[in-house]
Amino acid sequence: MNADIMSVLQFLYKLRNSEVESSYTEANGIVVTWNPPWATTNENYNHSIYKANFGLSKKAFRRLLKSMLKAELVSGCLCGCRGDIEITQKGINALFAKE
Repeated sequence: MNADIMSVLQFLYKLRNSEVESSYTEANGIVVTWNPPWATTNENYNHSIYKANFGLSKKAFRRLLKSMLKAELVSGCLCGCRGDIEITQKGINALFAKE
């Protein structure tokens, strides 16, 4: 499976299980806390998945999320209004599948 997909699945799995660092510091010095067990695609929220920084452009990352949603590895909405993104059981199975 694609390394970018695996990175996102791993992040969402850790987020779901409260294993993600509890906070991070933005470039402007503001400390942001990951609070809910899911991420959002709205960039204005503190728990925006874009702030997890996977090293992809926003456009490439949205394409990746769209393909993951279509493959049912994640569930949620990509419209950006709130866009909760969560790992699905299929995503968990893919994350831990033996290759």
